[in-house]
Amino acid sequence: MNVQFLDKIYFILILGTTVFIHELGHFMFAKKYGVYVYEFSIGMGPKLFKFNRKNDETNYCIRLLPIGGFVQMAGEDIEVDENIPKEKLLTAKTAFQRFMIMVAGVMMNFITAIIIYFFIGLFWYNLCL
Repeated sequence: MNVQFLDKIYFILILGTTVFIHELGHFMFAKKYGVYVYEFSIGMGPKLFKFNRKNDETNYCIRLLPIGGFVQMAGEDIEVDENIPKEKLLTAKTAFQRFMIMVAGVMMNFITAIIIYFFIGLFWYNLCL
């Protein structure tokens, strides 16, 4: 197989994993604090794959362009969805909760990097023995 093609596949997989971990941080804290999440999406553009879990309002999507992702929460937009209770809006949460939801993506990337470096160090340490 062509090496340049494999490099592109590796790049997409690593970028996708990084984006997934980042968006998962936002998603976990939004759910923890009771924010209504419309969609958890990896990629941008048209939807390729979509599913819903039983008893969960969130749409989980994989999109065509592997260049990012997003977590769409109620209360992020200026428009207010009348079907969502006010206590489930992002704007109804305390400043600390909103801060944690927004910072959680970076925290997850940072923690993942520490874990990866730990295992790399452990691997290299065992090679040097």
